Order: sequence, then structure tokens, then C-alpha cells
Amino acid sequence: MEYIHPKDHNKIAKKLPTIGVVFLFVIIVGFITTKEPEHKYVISITEMQAAVLDQKESLSPEESIKILYSHSPEYRFIDLRNPHDYINGHIEGAVNIPLQNLLSEEYASLLEDESITNILYAYSQSQACGPWMLLKQLGYNNNRIMLGGYNFIKNNVMDNFTLRSNNYQDELAKYDYAKVVKETSGGLNVGSKSKAKKALPVARKKKKKAAAGGCS
Repeated sequence: MEYIHPKDHNKIAKKLPTIGVVFLFVIIVGFITTKEPEHKYVISITEMQAAVLDQKESLSPEESIKILYSHSPEYRFIDLRNPHDYINGHIEGAVNIPLQNLLSEEYASLLEDESITNILYAYSQSQACGPWMLLKQLGYNNNRIMLGGYNFIKNNVMDNFTLRSNNYQDELAKYDYAKVVKETSGGLNVGSKSKAKKALPVARKKKKKAAAGGCS
């Protein structure tokens, strides 16, 4: 064991207070200069788990389409996909907020406007769950998840339910979606001077498995 001379002990003892003061100064400066996080979680993990399991903040494809065709000003569709895919096709009236820009200042006013309920969607419903959970933890309570995602809605609703008729007015709704999904067949009555023509059937494809579940 190395022998330390008493004089060396005294030198070390004299340096300790100085080292302590310097260390304390560094800590204080760190607290002063460290910026507070720009975003803070406002709900606990337990509360978040309960919200996920509850699934009250998820909308079925039927509910989402009903809202879409009602043109209600109380709802806003938010497309979380990349701008390229958004340009190639999106839900009518949807606002494109790419996932990586979700918390940017550019879109803060949209997320903070609690007078409007945002309906989040991505390619699939699972890809919208993460953004919804993040916003929920940050205190944004006006967001819902569109179950099925854009791909399901487009393939099973938007592309399949159309009327086989050239006689319609652009300013009127093409069909009553709620009626279409409930009835096995439907039609559009077109008037004429002599007599009403036979109702035209609605083109329907084989019913596919409905979207289910939420983020759980």
C-alpha cells in the first residue's frame, strides 16, 4: 500500500472545499441553462392504458364515412401519410399532417382547436394509434382514430359503392351511405315526362371482413 505523507493529506483537504464549490456551481448553471421540455405528458401511464382499452375514441368505417358525407363542420379528417401519397388520393377535405411534423408549430393551431374533433388516419389503423396516443398523453383530447385506415376505407367503401347511372346532379350527394350498408339492394328513381323508369340497382361487391379493434 502506498504511503501518503501527512502534508499531502493537508493539501487534499484544502482542495476539497474548492472542488465542492466548483461542482455546486456547475450544477446550478446546469439548472439555469437547461430548457424545460417543449412538450410534457399530462396523463399517467395507467390513464393512458385505460383510454386504449376503452376504445371510445375509435370510429368504425361506417361512422367515419357517415361523418364524411354529412360534411359536418364539427369534424376534420387528418391524413398522417406522406405528402406524395396524400396527393395521389385522400379522403375528401382531409388535411395532410405528415407524421414527422405532427408536433410542429405549423399545425399547432389545428390540434389545439377543441371546437373541432380530428379524425386521424394513416395507411392502416395501427399506424394512427401511435400518433393518437402521443397527442392524448400531451393533453389533446379532441382526436379520434378511424378504424381500418385509408386503405380499408378506399378499397371497401370509396371504390366499391357507386351508382350505375349517368343521371345525377353533381351538387347532390350520390347516395345515402347509411341506407346502402343496411339494405341488400337499392336504387335511384329517375323521373321522366311519361312515367318513372325502373330503379337502377346499386353496384355492390362481396362483403369483406369489417375492421375491428383499436389500439389494444
